Amino acid sequence: MSDNTVYSYINDIAQRLKEPRKYGDVSLMIGAGFSKNAQSKGMASMQPPNWSELAEKMYEELYPAPLEKQEKEEWNRQRIIKTSGKNVTKLADEYIANFDRNKINNLIEQSIADEMFAPGELHKRLLKLHWSDIFTTNYDTLLEQTVDMIYRENNYEIIYSQNDLPGSIKPRIIKLHGSIPQVKPYIISDEDYRTYPDKYSALVNTVQQAMLETRLCLLGFSGDDPNFQSWLGWLRDNMGEYCPTIYLIGLYEKLSAPERKLLENKGITIVDISGLVSRQEENRHYQAISEFVGLLENNQSEKDIYLERPYQNVDIFWQPKEAEKEEYFEKLKNYSHKVEKLIDPYILLPEEKRVKYADYFLKHFSVVLKLVHNQEKVPEKLILTIIKILRKCLVVLEDKNAEYLEKVTEKLIEKNSQIETLCEILLYLAEMYRIDGKKELYDACMEKSEVYCNKIPYYKNEYLIEKMKNCISLFDYEEAKTLIEKIETPSFEYRVKKAALYKQLSKNDIADKILSECSADLAQMKLSDEIYASYLGYLNLCYRIGNWEITEEYSDKKYYDNSYNTRRIIVDQREKLEQVFFEKDRKKEEKIVPFSLNSNKSITVFYSGENACYKNSFVFILGIDRLCLPMFSDQARLLPRVYDEIMNSSEYTYWKMALAVRTNQEKVINQIFTRKTLLNITDLEKQCLFDKLIDVVKLYTEKDRYDEKKYFASVKNILNVLPRLVVFIDDANIITFLGILSRFSKKEDSFIVGDIKKILQIISTRFNGNIANACQNIIFSEFDAQYHLASYFNDVSFEIYEEDVELFYEKALRASLNENTCERDNGLSCLLVLWNNKPLEKYRNDIVTAFWKNDKDTLPTTELYYPFIWEELPYPESVDFSKLYYTYLMNTEYVKSVTPTGCVGNNSYGSVRDYFSFFYSTSKISLRKCSKVILNKELANTILTRSYDFIIHEKSLLKDNFMGEKDKCENKFLVIEELVALIYCEAIQNQLIIDVYPLIEKIKTALSDCRISTIAIDILEMTEKNKLEECVDMFENIILTKNKKLYSSVFTGIQCLVFLKENCNQNVSFEKFFSSIKYLDIEYSKTLWIHLTPLLKQPFFVKEETQRYITVSISKCIDIYEDLASQGERYYLDGLYNCVEALHQYYKSVKTTGTGETDELKQCVEKARKIKNYEIANIWSYE
Repeated sequence: MSDNTVYSYINDIAQRLKEPRKYGDVSLMIGAGFSKNAQSKGMASMQPPNWSELAEKMYEELYPAPLEKQEKEEWNRQRIIKTSGKNVTKLADEYIANFDRNKINNLIEQSIADEMFAPGELHKRLLKLHWSDIFTTNYDTLLEQTVDMIYRENNYEIIYSQNDLPGSIKPRIIKLHGSIPQVKPYIISDEDYRTYPDKYSALVNTVQQAMLETRLCLLGFSGDDPNFQSWLGWLRDNMGEYCPTIYLIGLYEKLSAPERKLLENKGITIVDISGLVSRQEENRHYQAISEFVGLLENNQSEKDIYLERPYQNVDIFWQPKEAEKEEYFEKLKNYSHKVEKLIDPYILLPEEKRVKYADYFLKHFSVVLKLVHNQEKVPEKLILTIIKILRKCLVVLEDKNAEYLEKVTEKLIEKNSQIETLCEILLYLAEMYRIDGKKELYDACMEKSEVYCNKIPYYKNEYLIEKMKNCISLFDYEEAKTLIEKIETPSFEYRVKKAALYKQLSKNDIADKILSECSADLAQMKLSDEIYASYLGYLNLCYRIGNWEITEEYSDKKYYDNSYNTRRIIVDQREKLEQVFFEKDRKKEEKIVPFSLNSNKSITVFYSGENACYKNSFVFILGIDRLCLPMFSDQARLLPRVYDEIMNSSEYTYWKMALAVRTNQEKVINQIFTRKTLLNITDLEKQCLFDKLIDVVKLYTEKDRYDEKKYFASVKNILNVLPRLVVFIDDANIITFLGILSRFSKKEDSFIVGDIKKILQIISTRFNGNIANACQNIIFSEFDAQYHLASYFNDVSFEIYEEDVELFYEKALRASLNENTCERDNGLSCLLVLWNNKPLEKYRNDIVTAFWKNDKDTLPTTELYYPFIWEELPYPESVDFSKLYYTYLMNTEYVKSVTPTGCVGNNSYGSVRDYFSFFYSTSKISLRKCSKVILNKELANTILTRSYDFIIHEKSLLKDNFMGEKDKCENKFLVIEELVALIYCEAIQNQLIIDVYPLIEKIKTALSDCRISTIAIDILEMTEKNKLEECVDMFENIILTKNKKLYSSVFTGIQCLVFLKENCNQNVSFEKFFSSIKYLDIEYSKTLWIHLTPLLKQPFFVKEETQRYITVSISKCIDIYEDLASQGERYYLDGLYNCVEALHQYYKSVKTTGTGETDELKQCVEKARKIKNYEIANIWSYE
């Protein structure tokens, strides 16, 4: 046999080990000869016995050596015969017959001396190779021991008997003939071999299956080895002439020609590795096998062509000398061609390779473009291949390189150059312009692309896919549907891409049909493991969209560890991104405090990974984009953090925001569509996204599921985004949106109700007369009754259409007569708006009848408004509201949480809060325009007694906070304390204090015992004693200690003070307090303005001097808040809105009293009116 033939066999084995999918698997059967390569734990010369040596020990025990020389010669001759070839198994039969089975078992164990040997280096090297299965006829445990040593590289499952076969997973080590010490009998005798096929049929079938499915290699067997002969016989008996080729590997130079011919006739290919070592080599068997394994090992690792790269140590500022330029281009062209050809078959590249090639070629790309962008001669092939590599490596095209490429494109078009290069450049530019949101540049680029790409089928496809990606980002469903039909599928990758795009269109049935065909075709493809893993991973990823379970045909579990597996690459990218974000957050600014005592000098360590975060964020985005897939939920969770890094990479953000919508993840949308983000986006882009989403939501019908994604995003998530956009753009869009919302308000879906209520709350800050005027039909007729849309327009003045007003009245009256409370309240809300804006006397009596019927002694019921709302509509002349309010206050009880059976969850806090609000509104302290209740002794004592009993009844809730009971109880007790303070104030005013104070004191003690603050009552007590400065000090201290929980109480106390001391001669000033607001943390000051709004309505604050210091405070706060609010800082936006609302109410109050506004107040109002914010501008529309 020639050396070339041997090498071709070895190469066949090596290729099968490296790329089993492409060339077929390879299995190994190991015989006793390979155990000779073990390491002795005792004497170095010790070796495990081979078949003949074991047989000699049996012979010597059966036939003791004679003493006479003549007999000894015969004895030796018989020994040679009986210990050779198949005779060994007969000898074993004799041994068992003369002794017993245990005796031969002991002989085997003692002869092999398993405990005296450890696996040698060859064992480890051999098992590290990727054999499909390893079979062994050896009894020793050397292979099992080896597995424990190399489990990180290759983890085999050990099969000790045929009972272990079911459910076992390859690769396996299968012990065919028993294993020391536990698996017996050891197969050794003629009888064992005769009955083996029947007794151990599963093992025979497994080896037979391996022969059919893989190339079986035998190592460690001699030509006359009984194991070898027996297994060959069984397999040929079963498979006959169809028995596949088997490789017999070893040193067979002494094998005679007839012996070789016999083996070849039996389907055995002899791989004689004796030629791998010289005849003089010591320990030739070991060295030959070592060389053989070495050749296999060398073929497993890829040649790393990255090491061959020319001009390795350059940066973007380097340039070759003029004389070397052509050589530079040529070397780079040849190398880039090699790389492009190498990486072209893969869908994505493993991160390590991607980073290396990306960094190297990006540097050289910049160098090349700088050299050629203003020259006539352009190295087209070089630019073409580098762009292909960069796109595969997910490299962002930087602005400067884009400018150079534009110039190169112009030159290539002028020269009528290679179309392929033009197509690649234009598509790279288009991809980047799309992601950058540069619409005009994108459109121009795509216009040119269409001309050239249509000439080459490959680029025509690429053009269509790029165009479709853009349609998807523009939410143009119909155009996307048209385009996808034009995409050709000449390759596996394009078919999966087309399926992925169908998934983006929610056409999952069509996509899965394509994927099923791809899966069937992939199973038949002869590909390397790397390419197969790349394809299978992509197939798996695509199938996962819309499918909860991964069926076997799409499972990539076996190939997930392959670094080219596309799914693994995507997961690795996500995990890497999570890691770099973690590192950035952890290390961004770390102060190291010095160890020395009293040393004030600290060291600040800054994180240097900003660029890594930015780069990896774009890799993450481009990877998803390249695969044409919608974003998975685990990827979407990272998007808000990714946008922190890349949002400012371009002045245009449309594509990024559109992608966030298309994640269809509510949490992601909430995190990205914040006021801060939206304030930093141009109105044009907000308008564009709003228009596109309006078009999409119109595609849905009322029959479509609210939370199902049918057109890029579900109705639920689109309706979540639209109100966030619409508050920043003009009134016409609010009108459009209300029309859309009206249509979905009629949808019978329990989930939509809460969402629409939230939406109305968001956009209500934009409601004004213009919107109300344009939406009259929506407000009074079309919007579903359960939302009471008209209630959001209570304070809005607008002209109601003459031709429709009567229809609106009649519809509202019909609803008001409905038994359903929700319908009735909707009718009430409509009538309130109608009567406020266009009262028609002809309906006066109908309104009275609808609500009051014949009962003039009880307030009509409503769950939507406080009872004093009835004063705003026609009512019977005989109705005395003060009396009705008095009755309401006397008879209304608080809802209790403590029952005889324990604590129940209910609206206990709400009932207390509502009662307090009603009492306040109907008291003289409040400036609300409604009938007032005169507090008398009976009412005061009733309320106070009820409140005391309520505290005693509910205070047990303060013991435990398991379900928040303690916090809820504290909150309602604080409201009780405020209510008591109001009664205290009214009692002082009405000279009832002597009668009611004992009860007030009793309540105060009860609250104190419960550790509830009594700050409002304390302020009243000090006010009564004219300790006004102490009151103001106490008020300021509470505010400055930032205890927000007590803000409401302390403001109630101060409101009572300014009410009682409105005309007091004693000088009480809040100047210090107002001047300090600007220094407070915005978290607290934004809340302060809410509490200040009702306080500033009090006549106490209309004096000129007071106007001045209040106006100065508001003006300075506006300056501070406006700057940061314009940058999207949420708390400052809240603070600005609340501050301007307080100013607005204060301004109205000053004008109402007729005192006259100071110049400072007028200027402050003028400044506030100029704030560029629709919601804040809307505040002034309610004047």
